[in-house]
Amino acid sequence: MYFQIAGSNVRIGGTMHCVPRGKPLAHWVHDAIAITWARVIYLEHDKYESDRGLFAPPGSPPLAQFFALTADVLDLIPLDEGVEQLAMARSRAIPPSGPRLEFLETATQVNTLLDGVADAVWDEAVCWSLEHPGSSKQLLELSYQAWIDGDFEEIDQISSLHSRNRFPPIKNALISARNCRWLPIIRELAHSATEPTLVLVGVAHIGGSEGLLSKLAAGGLKLHALVDQ
Repeated sequence: MYFQIAGSNVRIGGTMHCVPRGKPLAHWVHDAIAITWARVIYLEHDKYESDRGLFAPPGSPPLAQFFALTADVLDLIPLDEGVEQLAMARSRAIPPSGPRLEFLETATQVNTLLDGVADAVWDEAVCWSLEHPGSSKQLLELSYQAWIDGDFEEIDQISSLHSRNRFPPIKNALISARNCRWLPIIRELAHSATEPTLVLVGVAHIGGSEGLLSKLAAGGLKLHALVDQ
């Protein structure tokens, strides 16, 4: 799940934001964020900015309640940090200066998309989550194995069955609309980046008919897999 855009200085990788406790990151991750290559790393958005939106006070709208619920459920699953944390650590630790971090969007832009989903859909999503308390653990374990296997199309299927992405308006806001926002940025980087540039996005954004790989290919860009795992 690590690709070179042909004829450019840009590589793109599909990440896990967190992994099951004690499980290793996919082998390609350490190559992708190696000292000798990436000088610029694009992440989805600033994690610290988005983390501030995880805590929903009483009386919050359904969207905020849902994300607070999701955070509570995930907190019960033993986790280790994922790819983005490693990228941020490398940016700080490598002398004389690590890779420069950039972002494809702001957390506010994400929340604006999600706030556009009807309250009735969020109500349904919250009810589904409460009725399937093991879904977060199942999602994490299945997604992790597919990620290690390099099967991004399987992850698209897993995400559509075992996460809030099973609700089309939510999947559109979380995945499709954001991919559409990122596409012109990535295309421009493919044509203009003068430094080795790595784009890291959640692996759910990679596969499927609305995924970045098919959309970039449809726009005339060729992508070559660098590593199988």
